[in-house]
Amino acid sequence: VTKDINVADLNSAALLAGAVVGVAKDLELRVVAYQGQNTVPSVISNVVKLNVTTYSPLVYLWVPGDYQTPAPNWTPQNAPQLGAVPGQNDYEGYVNVPSGGSFEFKINPKPNWDNSFGDGGPGKLSASGGNLKWPDGGGYYYVKANPVNLTWSATLATWAIIGDATPGGWNNDTPMTYDAANNVWVINSVALTANNIKFRANGRWDDPNFPGSNSNLGGDLSELSYNGSNIPVSAAGNYKVVLDLSHPLRYTATLTKL
Repeated sequence: VTKDINVADLNSAALLAGAVVGVAKDLELRVVAYQGQNTVPSVISNVVKLNVTTYSPLVYLWVPGDYQTPAPNWTPQNAPQLGAVPGQNDYEGYVNVPSGGSFEFKINPKPNWDNSFGDGGPGKLSASGGNLKWPDGGGYYYVKANPVNLTWSATLATWAIIGDATPGGWNNDTPMTYDAANNVWVINSVALTANNIKFRANGRWDDPNFPGSNSNLGGDLSELSYNGSNIPVSAAGNYKVVLDLSHPLRYTATLTKL
């Protein structure tokens, strides 16, 4: 049996092992083989030592504007980011916009003012356009941008949990509350059974503004994905539930039994 390991695999493993992006780190690797259902390894290879320098698996845009808190605003280096997989041009991320101010912003390809994208008409970007504007004033937005096609959109999003582990089952959301101080969605205490949950936006599964019209997140709590698998709750009890969407395409959640 053979298994190819590419640079992206090694980079991911190094990051999981605690490597810092752009900083060289010594790693020790070995192959562990199991036979059948045996939980004791039957073969363990010799250790191979590598020195690796990791890279960010994503590329970013920055979203500076007068909404930025804490001050100062209009500072790209401190602005929320949209992320994309290298080689792709569809960026996404989540931005919380407090009430008040002009609700104006721009989208920058770097954390500076060397270049920026502004208003090119409805849903369009322009390298010479004026400021963009959040379409519904203050709120929590799911933002998409494509700097090649020069398109963008911003959709208000509220999040909830749903599933047969929740009080509402698969038919009714249990709403989450946005915690602006920590930039997360949270339920401080909810009774869950030993079944399954998912995270759902805007009370629907199929919002067309989300990737593949999938306005729900599931799968591994450390790496949630759109329309991912159901998330199991290991034991019944009261839980604190936290959903963190502050890092583009690195969405995570925690279920903490109280």
